[in-house]
Amino acid sequence: MERSSKSEEVVAVSVVAFPSATTRALAELSDAVDAVAAIDPDRVPWAEQEALVRGLEDVRRRLDGVRLRSVEAYARGGGWEDAEHISPAAWVRAELGQSRGDAGRDLALSRALRDWPAVEARLLAGRISARHAAVVCSALSRLPEVDDATIVSVLDLAFGKLVFAMFTANSDQ
Repeated sequence: MERSSKSEEVVAVSVVAFPSATTRALAELSDAVDAVAAIDPDRVPWAEQEALVRGLEDVRRRLDGVRLRSVEAYARGGGWEDAEHISPAAWVRAELGQSRGDAGRDLALSRALRDWPAVEARLLAGRISARHAAVVCSALSRLPEVDDATIVSVLDLAFGKLVFAMFTANSDQ
C-alpha cells in the first residue's frame, strides 16, 4: 500500500456563543435593579429618598412601555402558539402569571400604542404611566378625526389635568 506524501489539512472551527443584545441588555438591567435594591432608603437623606422614588417611577413607566411593545410583538409574531395556549391572552396569563383582566388590558394597550406612536413615545420617555396611556388611547380612538396637533393637545390636556388633580389633592392636606 502506497502512502500519499500529501498532507491533508483539517480545518477546525471553534464556535463561541456570544450573548445576544437582548440577553446582554436584560443582564445589565438586572444588575442595575440589584444596585438600586442594595440602597437602604432608611439610611439616605430625604432628598435622596425623593430622588429614589421619583427615579423608580420614571424607570417603571419606561419599562412598562418596553414590556408592552415586546408583548405586542410576541403576540403579533405568533410566538405564543402551541398546544397549551389558545390565544396571546392565554399565554400572558399562564406564562407571565397575570390575571385574565390584566392580560386583556395589557394586550389591548399594546395594540393601541402601535396605533398611537406619540402616546407610546411619552410612555417610553416616562412622562406618562401605562394607565394614563390607556386612557389617552381610548379617548383618541373615540374622536372622529385626529391629526398630530390633536394628539399632542389631548396628551397635554390629560397631563395638565393630572398635575392639577395632584396639586389640589396635596393642597387639601
